[in-house]
Formats: sequence, structure tokens, C-alpha cells
Amino acid sequence: MPDPFIQNAPRRRDQRALTALFSTTVLLTKQLEEIVYDSYSHARKQLYAMGKSGYLERIVPEFRTSEGKLWILTKRAFFRELRGSKLYYDESYPELPRRLEHVVATNDVYVGVRDELEHRFGDEEAGWHWKHEGRAFDRFEMGSRRYVHQPDAELCFGERVLYIERETGRAREAPSRFNERTKSYAARERFLSHERLVPEVVWACDTERDTEHALAASRRHGVRAVCGTPEQIISYIKEAINEEADRLGLEPFKPEVYEASPRAQRLLRRAAKKPHTNGSRPVGRDKDEVENRLPF
Repeated sequence: MPDPFIQNAPRRRDQRALTALFSTTVLLTKQLEEIVYDSYSHARKQLYAMGKSGYLERIVPEFRTSEGKLWILTKRAFFRELRGSKLYYDESYPELPRRLEHVVATNDVYVGVRDELEHRFGDEEAGWHWKHEGRAFDRFEMGSRRYVHQPDAELCFGERVLYIERETGRAREAPSRFNERTKSYAARERFLSHERLVPEVVWACDTERDTEHALAASRRHGVRAVCGTPEQIISYIKEAINEEADRLGLEPFKPEVYEASPRAQRLLRRAAKKPHTNGSRPVGRDKDEVENRLPF
């Protein structure tokens, strides 16, 4: 029997979905629509097709959401991505995160800034990378003390390193927890002081209470930090991306052209040459009109 995993190689657009899941572990249908597909129905159709081809596994979320099912890479798809990775070489297949709702909330930040990262730094892993909680975890020693470094996620671009902390409304952690985590970040900053990296903690908080606790802890330990709502943090990271790209003298990347069928490519080439008419109605007069009819 033919192997659908080998027969049905993903198109470039679907490959972006696989890359995103390799970086984040798990995403909702709605999140994948926002960063890859044209519509929710298109995302749902393609994701189910990749599930049948052996690339994705569908999970029904235990928490309440109207944004679709959860998707993870199958074991075969994970090791396929690992073989093609420029950054990771020796990893085991990750277990499903215990705090699924928290991980999905953290990945909202990834979804919110990915387009800007690709626009200024190019493809993921080539010019920037996102580490999920498992990859961001680290132990280090400084002096005679041992520390645990465990942000919810880590984002690197240029010479900037952002440690992402996501505080949901349900968490309601005590001020002492913010203090402990920030103390660890202060040690991490001293540990990396000999490198050219600029570490910074960003706290995306659902409640004003958590924002105030994070800000107070950051001031107490002298940690470079930005605190705000998820929307404010996404806006801040976008500004940081553009500032860093401008500082490094990077020109914006052209919008990615997705793989199209031969017929679609012929339509685009024809539209670029000259307008064609069919009776009194112009057909293919501008590129947008043709792209809206591409049979992806």
C-alpha cells in the first residue's frame, strides 16, 4: 500500500504550518489560519488533509474555546522537521504539554509577531527563532549557586533575546512567585553579560494585578522588563523587531509567493503582460483579481 506520508509532500504554505508547530508544539486551527491560511475553512480543510497524510494529529481541547481543534505534529512529522532544522539536532519527540491552555495563550504572542519577523528577518530559523517552554528550559551555575531558567517561551532575533512570560487571568500567582522568577532572570542576565546578546523579559498579563506584580519585581531586582496586556506586548515586540532590523541595516523581505498550480502560474504571467478582455468585461486586468481566483 502506498505511503501517504511520502506521496503527499506538503506544499510550501502547508510547510509553514508544520514549521510553526515544530516551534510551538501545539496550535489551534484559528491560530494557524492567522499565520498561514486565507480563511478558517481553508485552514480546517488543509489541516485535516495533512492529518490524513500522517503529518498532524488532532486533539480536542479540554478547555472551552470557539477557535477550533488543537494540532500537533505526529512523531514521523516531528523527526522530519528535526532533520531539516538548522538549530536543533538531537531531540526526542515532545510530550503533550500539561498546561495546554497556558501554552496556547503563550502562542498567541508567536501568532501576533510572526508576520513582522518574517518581513524583517526572513524565514524562521534562518533569521529568527522561537523556543517553546521545553526548549527554553535551562540550568546554569554562577558562583556556587545553581539556577533554573524556565520562561514560557523565548524569542531571538538579531542580537535581541526576549523571555516571554504569559500570565493568564486564571493563574493568580502570589507576588512571591513573581519575585522568585524575576530573581532568576537577574542571574541569567549577569550570566549572559559577556555575550553580545541583550536579554529582556516581557510579561503579557491578562490582569492589571499581575502587571503590577511583574513590574514591582522587575524594579526590585533591576531586570530589564516590559509589562502589559498581550496586545501591548505584541505591539512592543513588533516595534523592537523593526528597531533591531533598522539598526542592523536589514532591508524588508518581499512578501512570500506561495506555491501555485501550473494553471495559476500561467494566469499570473498572463495578467502581468497585458489586460485581456472577454466581451465588455475585463478579465485579469490586475494581479489582485487573478490571485483571488487561484485554485490553492
